Amino acid sequence: MGAWTHTEKTDLISEIGLPDARRERSSGVYLRGEMLVSDKYGELSAFGRFGLARESVNLFPRFASGGLYWREFSDKRPDDEAGAAFAWAHASDSLGRAVTGEEVAVELTYRWQVNERFSVQPDIQYVINPGLNPFINNALVAEIRIEGQFLPVT
Repeated sequence: MGAWTHTEKTDLISEIGLPDARRERSSGVYLRGEMLVSDKYGELSAFGRFGLARESVNLFPRFASGGLYWREFSDKRPDDEAGAAFAWAHASDSLGRAVTGEEVAVELTYRWQVNERFSVQPDIQYVINPGLNPFINNALVAEIRIEGQFLPVT
């Protein structure tokens, strides 16, 4: 668990764009945990995070996420990893009635360790209510991460 704060003050959400907007410091607290769920078929771990922040200056003052992480599930591919996760963020009540609700994302990923120095990780996410913008449809996001190590492995 932990806490954070910004030393620079931020405009209040309800007054963004106003010439003499009042300003406050942004701060919050969080709790994070991870645990091994099973080691019967490789290592299956679960993780979770929860956070609260100052509602007057943060678009998403409440946040929660969690998921599962699986590795060492194949004798033929011992370094591959797979994961599934979700994230939930609740809109600040300081936004007023114009913007309400929450943004939710679900994610699936697989990291293929090609060899000792190279891996490829496709990732797919589905985002519901992205940016709390009622004019934007839900989004399907796909990406691929490629990692390479060019220096000798020690």
